[in-house]
Order: sequence, then C-alpha cells, then structure tokens
Amino acid sequence: MLKKGSSRKGERRRKSIKANPNSEESARAANEPEKSDTKSAVSIVEISSAAILLEVAEVGIADPYRGTAAGYQPCPEEHKVPPRELESRWGDKNFQRKNVRFTWIGVGAVAVLFLTALAVVNYFSMQENHNPQDRMSGFVVESKDFDVDSSQFVFQQDPQRYLTECLAVLKKFTNAQNVAEVIPLIRNNDKSLVKMITRWRPWLSPPKILTEIDYDYEFGVSGGTEFIAIHGINDNDTPFIAYFAYANDAMVLDWAASAGLGETSLSTLARNPTKQPVTMRVILSSSPYYLPTLPESDYESYKITCLNDEAIVWGYVKRNTEAHRKIKALLHTDGDLLDRIAEARAIVNLKRTDDISSKNRFFITEMLHNDWVMP
Repeated sequence: MLKKGSSRKGERRRKSIKANPNSEESARAANEPEKSDTKSAVSIVEISSAAILLEVAEVGIADPYRGTAAGYQPCPEEHKVPPRELESRWGDKNFQRKNVRFTWIGVGAVAVLFLTALAVVNYFSMQENHNPQDRMSGFVVESKDFDVDSSQFVFQQDPQRYLTECLAVLKKFTNAQNVAEVIPLIRNNDKSLVKMITRWRPWLSPPKILTEIDYDYEFGVSGGTEFIAIHGINDNDTPFIAYFAYANDAMVLDWAASAGLGETSLSTLARNPTKQPVTMRVILSSSPYYLPTLPESDYESYKITCLNDEAIVWGYVKRNTEAHRKIKALLHTDGDLLDRIAEARAIVNLKRTDDISSKNRFFITEMLHNDWVMP
C-alpha cells in the first residue's frame, strides 16, 4: 500500500536512484519541474549571455561595429560613361557651358578689335592735327586789337615751325655763359640792350622742356606787336615766362618782357615811392582794400605783384577813366562772373598817393599794354 503523497511512478524513480547513485543529480533536476507544478508562484531568472567575438579580421569580412577590417576591399561601384554624342545635346549642361565660354571669347575678341581700331584712329588723328595751337595743354589769347590780316602775325600760317624755333632759341639762351652769346638771340633796342649788359646773369636752372606736356604757350598781340609766350617750370621748380617776337625773318627772345623788368623793381618802388609815374611790368588782380581817403565809391582797388619779387603793393585807379576801363576789360570784370580771371599781366604807370603815410599805396595813372611785350 502506497504512502500519502507518493505514487507508483515516484516510487519507481526512488528505487532507480538507490540502485544508481550517480544519477541522483539528474533525478533531482528531473524532479524540479515536478515541484514547480505544485507551487502557486513561479520565479523567473533572467538568463544573459555575452556577445560572441568573431575573428573576422582574418577572413577579411567587414564588421559594421568595428569599422573596416584589414584587407577588405569594397566592390567597385559601376560607373557609366555617357555616350559622347549625348554631351553636346541641345539644352544639356555641358552644351550650355560651352556656349557661355564661346560667348565670352567672342565678346573679348570684339572688345580687343574695337580698342585697337580706336587707338589707330586716335594716332592718325593726332598725326594729322599735330598743331601746337590745337593742343589741349595750350591756349590762344586774342585781344580786341588782334588783326587776323596782319602781315606780321605769321604764326597762324605755320605755328609748329615758329614754336619749335622759339624752343631752340630758349635752349641756347638758357645755356649761354656770357652776354656775347645772348645778344644775337634777343630782341634788340637801345634800352633793352643797355639793361641786358648791366643786369644779365646766367640762367640759374635749366627749364624742364622734354616733351610737349612740360610747357604751355599762348599767342597774343600787345601794342600791335605779335608774340608767343611760353610758360614752364625750371628744374629747381621755379616758374618762368619766355616771350618771343618775330624780327628779321626769325624768332627772337624779348628779354625785358621775359624778365618782367620795369624802370625799377617793385621792392625798390615800395621803399622809395616817387611823385613821378614809373613804368612797371606788373601782375594785376582785384582787391577789396580801401582807405577813407581812397573810398570804393571813387576808386577801384587792385593788388599789384611782379615776377621774381616778393613785394606786394596796392594800386588805385579812378573810376570811369581810360585806365579803369582797360583794366576792367583785361580782367573781364564787366562781364559774367564766370568769365572773370584771377590775375593778368599788364604794363602800367604807378606813382605814390597824395597821403605819403599810406604805405605801399599807389595810383595807377595809365595802363599802357595788356601784357609785358612793348612795341
């Protein structure tokens, strides 16, 4: 008879264990499920296992978690080359790129041809119009007494010839070392020759006249005498004016006009004003300075300077006189404000004012010429 809590199956298992002790562990393991069937609560144990490390580097397989294995070479991607005949198909990018390149090449070629043609036209134009009177850096001054029919004014017929001759005379004059060398080059008269012998000195610095842009010039007429005036700079950066007149079928230097000589220097006249008029080559410009004895209502005031002289004096001319009208016409003060000029050269007569206490004040009694060349 079986005991309570046992069965024939369990009895046979216990007998087999006693017969074979080594199988006790396996029997115990076999009994574990049987025991669990009788329990009301089951405890679940989590079973974990470590990742298995494969030796993939030796076989050359790519491991996505460890990068690329040594010796691994990816399969080459298939690269399809488009047929050549499709590269220039209308509307294709390659076709458009070629069109843009050819367009810019064409534009560049047209621009080069245009600039070349323009340069050629300008060159031949300059060759045909190589006239000093038409050069932009120069200008022509024509006074009211300018006579286009004058037989003496030969400069109009061939100005380039006479300008070149003037430059040659100027070069000889500035290189001269004694009076004997310059006398054949100057415009002779008794007064100028005497002054030349006593006052001439060698030219301190040679003029900068290497090209046409180094000087300016003007054609003019003063007292019926036509002249060419050349303006430039010496090597020591001092300005000069050289006047040339036509005499004895040649251009000669008007030395007195070029030196701006008067009967005395402006500095001497300022220190020793005289009651008698003194003829001076001066530069005139408008002045706003007046005195109670020389009011603006009765006089016109002018600033007076001279070439190569630091002295400054003021001249007063009676309004509505002949001298006043000539000076106003010279400075263009009667016309539009834009037509006025800052200063002008003239030959005038000066004498001291009645009030000798008025230092550096002079009356302009007469205006002889509108430039520095005398007849």
